[in-house]
Amino acid sequence: MRIGIPANGAFHQFVRLSYDQERNENVVSGGFSIDVFEATLKRLPYNLNYDLVPCYDTYDQMVEQVYYKGFDAAISDIEVYADRFQYVDFSQPYVSSGIQMVVAVEPDKVKEKWMFMKAFTRAMWLQLLFMHLFVCSVVWLIESHHGQNPELKGLGVMLWFTVTVLFFAHRETLKCNLARFVLAPWLVVILVVSACFTASLTTMLTVSQFKPSVTDIATLQRTNAMVGCNGNSFIVRYLVKTLKFKGENVKNISSVDDYPTAFANGKIKAAFFTAPHAEVFLAKYCKGFIKAGPNYKLGGLGFAFPKGSPLAVDFSKAILQVTESGDVEKFEKSMLQALNCTSSLKLGSDPIGPEPFSSLFAISGVIAAIAILITFVNTAAKGVDKLSCGNGFWRWAYIYLIKSSRIYKFHRSRSRPKQNGVALVPI
Repeated sequence: MRIGIPANGAFHQFVRLSYDQERNENVVSGGFSIDVFEATLKRLPYNLNYDLVPCYDTYDQMVEQVYYKGFDAAISDIEVYADRFQYVDFSQPYVSSGIQMVVAVEPDKVKEKWMFMKAFTRAMWLQLLFMHLFVCSVVWLIESHHGQNPELKGLGVMLWFTVTVLFFAHRETLKCNLARFVLAPWLVVILVVSACFTASLTTMLTVSQFKPSVTDIATLQRTNAMVGCNGNSFIVRYLVKTLKFKGENVKNISSVDDYPTAFANGKIKAAFFTAPHAEVFLAKYCKGFIKAGPNYKLGGLGFAFPKGSPLAVDFSKAILQVTESGDVEKFEKSMLQALNCTSSLKLGSDPIGPEPFSSLFAISGVIAAIAILITFVNTAAKGVDKLSCGNGFWRWAYIYLIKSSRIYKFHRSRSRPKQNGVALVPI
């Protein structure tokens, strides 16, 4: 079998050729697609004799050569595209694919000014503010109603107390054990939240913040900007017919190494790749470029066979076996790691929401709610005996309900005069 492979592909990581001086021609020396092809051959129920023949035409012309019997098949990073089905049958795709836009990045000045607000989500900030005011208000209410702490009198003092508690710098001494019981778990919450805030903000400050120079295709079309892609692939046709770019605004860039120069010189504002090619480009040139816009789904990368060929079915089954075994993922990972580019680019770490602290918030909130209920009942119990005016129904109902509560009875037993350790009960 004569199997065609592209000799002019922009991404040699998929099919790599080297010059053989003895044979005086280019021969295949490896690549991701070749690794998948060889792994697939091992799972066929028969041996297949073949020769890999370099094709110096475009991908579309190589596919057409299969139709015109110039090749018995074609392998490599061939996109399973609807227009090509009129010439060939495709095997099962071995890698999913789509059209992906890649653009240069620029610093996001707005995010740098308000970066500290991005450490937490809006829901987290609101919940933290509400819980803090609630807990501090409960502490202030307990202390002021007991009348034992003149330092916590007045609304202004309470507001200042809420601020100093955040930094564990409050100088007001809590004299009521119930107030200490409320404040203690909240101080633990503040300690945990502060540590998480510091870690998140430190990460955001030490990692550069960037944003795409172009965010969508509409901007490119509105500004009549130049875009680049591999002229030997179907992407030119896709950009013009499907995405409605002007033909004169699509620049042919034949080598992956020419894209950074084209971006630097301002010749293009964006580049379009298939998704696997975009991964390779960003793995090689990871500093200064980033994906932007949607990913337009396509059929994936597969192998081309003549119409009605049983090899398409056999290869499809074998490719599924290779994929399910994890070999395709291993080959892809090895290809990307070989490019050895470590990027410091990041669009911003994800802000922290309230979910990790929900249990702490719940514990502190429940304790504060119980404390304020106890304070209310104690305060009401103290004031029952001072009700001296009116004989209405609601007054006597209120007195009955308060006096029947256990808290009131406990309060009365503690407040009765004692003689020799025994409380005196009035008759």
